[in-house]
Amino acid sequence: MDTSQPLFLMHITDGYSVRNIIGIIKRETEFATMIVSPKEITISFLNTSKCAVHKIVLNTGEFTKYEYNIKDNDGNLVDECPITFDTNEMFNTTKGIGRRDGIRLYWLPGDNKINVQPIKTSTKDPGRAGALFVKILSMEHTRYDVGTHSLEPNVKVQAKDFADLCSQAGTLKCTSVEIVGHNAGVTFKGMRANQTMASINRFMSQTQVHKKEVSASNMNELDDMLDNLRISNTNTNPGVSSGISLNVIQSDELTTAKVPILTVKALSKIHNISPSGTLLRFWFARGEPTKIESPIGTYGHYIICLR
Repeated sequence: MDTSQPLFLMHITDGYSVRNIIGIIKRETEFATMIVSPKEITISFLNTSKCAVHKIVLNTGEFTKYEYNIKDNDGNLVDECPITFDTNEMFNTTKGIGRRDGIRLYWLPGDNKINVQPIKTSTKDPGRAGALFVKILSMEHTRYDVGTHSLEPNVKVQAKDFADLCSQAGTLKCTSVEIVGHNAGVTFKGMRANQTMASINRFMSQTQVHKKEVSASNMNELDDMLDNLRISNTNTNPGVSSGISLNVIQSDELTTAKVPILTVKALSKIHNISPSGTLLRFWFARGEPTKIESPIGTYGHYIICLR
């Protein structure tokens, strides 16, 4: 084995997005596994509360630098290799990375650890910081898939708007957020422990995404009811006493995902993994999990399936 070459090396200029990916993962699971291969790196897991499957795919061709030299006993490159780590330990090595900093991860022959090296670009402390270490764990791992979805999402929402409503739910002491999917829109309801609404946010599918936000009260429930009711006069004959009928308009609600507040808090940082102005994509279908997809910088995507 050539000990001068790293088994695996990735250098990304946008280290801040990596830091925030690890921050989301840390809140959702204690351990995670990177499946590294020549063309991509994937991380997939079921969160601790078993309400969400996360799948992260990184395109190594878009990295600043990438090396893959993991070989079998015959000297041939292996198709892929799992690298399992403690998520809290990994987060501690990245939490000092700023918005303009880069990051380098590498694994040297004979080591049982990943070296994590922040690349500082600030004027006060430019250059490469010393490498920190994350132990590689010998653990059984499970690969999760998120299935396929239609090409066009039901609705797109500004990542910052979604992150803000997730933060708001924590401030309002919500215990969960209900994501109600419609054919061409989505409603987010911040729910308290007593099942009253603390907030409601609605987004519609159109080029300019608009948001309607109101404080929760009993009026919210009345408004929702009136949105689905239409009153019409049934009498078309003049001179005859009029009668009133109540026609119920069927809701276009497709599915509802109840997301625990711990996962909501994890997703409150999702806007920090992508460029400013990024739109999150939401897919809804009857009997199917709610899917959310976000780009990761310019080099990957993050998909979350909510049961």
